Amino acid sequence: MRGSSHTMLHSFNRPSARLWNMGGGWVVGVGILCISVSAEAAPLRYQATRGDTWHYYLELRVETGETVETWGGILIYTVKSATEDEVEFDFSDELIYKRQSSSGQPMIPIPFRPPMFLAPGAMLSGKKAEPRLTISAQGVMREGQSLTPLPYLLGYKELLVFERLPEEAVSEWTVEEQVHVVLKEDLGPVLAPLWMARAAREVTRLSATEKSCYKVTGSGDVGIHIEKNVQLKTDQQAADRPRFEVTGGGLFTFDPSLGRVRKLNFQYLITENEELKTSRARATMSVTSWTPQEVSQWRQKREADRAAAQAKIAELKKPRPLLPGEKEALLEELRTENFFRQQRALERFSQAEREEPAEAVCQAILPYLRHENQLLRQRAAQALRVWATPSAQESLLQAAADKNLLVAGEAMLALARVPSPAVIEFLAERLVWPRQASEALKLIGPQAEDIVLRQLFKMEPAARMCALDVLASIGTEKSLKILKEWPPNAADRQLIEKTILSIQTRLQGETSVPDSTSDDRPQ
Repeated sequence: MRGSSHTMLHSFNRPSARLWNMGGGWVVGVGILCISVSAEAAPLRYQATRGDTWHYYLELRVETGETVETWGGILIYTVKSATEDEVEFDFSDELIYKRQSSSGQPMIPIPFRPPMFLAPGAMLSGKKAEPRLTISAQGVMREGQSLTPLPYLLGYKELLVFERLPEEAVSEWTVEEQVHVVLKEDLGPVLAPLWMARAAREVTRLSATEKSCYKVTGSGDVGIHIEKNVQLKTDQQAADRPRFEVTGGGLFTFDPSLGRVRKLNFQYLITENEELKTSRARATMSVTSWTPQEVSQWRQKREADRAAAQAKIAELKKPRPLLPGEKEALLEELRTENFFRQQRALERFSQAEREEPAEAVCQAILPYLRHENQLLRQRAAQALRVWATPSAQESLLQAAADKNLLVAGEAMLALARVPSPAVIEFLAERLVWPRQASEALKLIGPQAEDIVLRQLFKMEPAARMCALDVLASIGTEKSLKILKEWPPNAADRQLIEKTILSIQTRLQGETSVPDSTSDDRPQ
């Protein structure tokens, strides 16, 4: 809904389809009609000084008939260069995204990805280029790099704080553009892992007209108040109505002394018309300029909320002792043929405090590592993280090679309960994937040091990186001696130095804290 940016929309009836409105430098037939000239006022202009930083707080909410999506947090613009005609920015953000059903129940967030193809592994090959944009004095994007389109025809998130300004000093102006709305559809599974590339193909391209009308309504202490009304309609019709239509607007305040928008509040109605169906989404957006002090307070509160949430999760995950007679009842449920009772018993055992002797519980759980149901295999491996005894070693080694990575990962963590040399060798040979191999070695502790050090000399670079991470957590003076003797021209010398520092810091901390007899292995 901004004439100076690309904008994008999710298709309501095809969750994997995406639409966006191609604007800015790619459109044809752009026109600006200005009326009600006020010769006394100076024209509005975006302006900045190199090194300036603009902070904005964004609240964005989109409601459909089924879901509510929200984005909230900080938008950060750093001025790289500035002239009278344009300003170049580096952009970053600290946004929190949430997606829930209309009834308020949380939903699995489906990350929105720009419509581009990335070869497998491309996201791991290097750091993604930082967003950068160049804005004219009138708010037109002249250049953009690595920008992120938002869904629901909301435009690039980097351009949310830039509105179109007139060339002359006027109290009313109109921006009308001929644009294209492009429907694209993702190829590949919607819930694919983030490291797995997904392609997008163009399904159709629709021509459209986007018209934005602006009117100065007054002024105040923070700047000039401007009303905006926008309407976008595709030329293509469905049931005698535009195939896609956007209407709405609101008020924003522009501060001429600062040369930027101070705050804005917009509401939009996005409509998709089909021959036999009409779908709608309502978007509410609020953006407010913040001072560095306000940003600092927000970050402090965010960290406090995050720490409180982590503490609550840790409390919920804390093992609970079995009640009198509960162990026998759970063992009886494992002997039944009822899937739900079996699952419940395995889950309760995984959340319990270990009781000795544990062999009876371990033997009751072991058959489920070979169960045909993947969920029960996973629950069994989780329970063995608490109840495994040496008799479970061979079964866990087999489960750690399970085709289901969730089962394999849990089995590797359970192997930390039976840290024989064979187990440590097995884990050290599988450091790269899944990541639970590294976590299991960390749980085993210094007992795994010798084998990890021995493997270190014959590992590929990716595995050596994981091994160094393990040594940073479990290494002793022996690791320090070997790492310090590593060739100074080694390609990963910087990582080695970081590992040495981590070991030294940890060992110094351990010498200043009384020894603990607590069991750090998974409970």
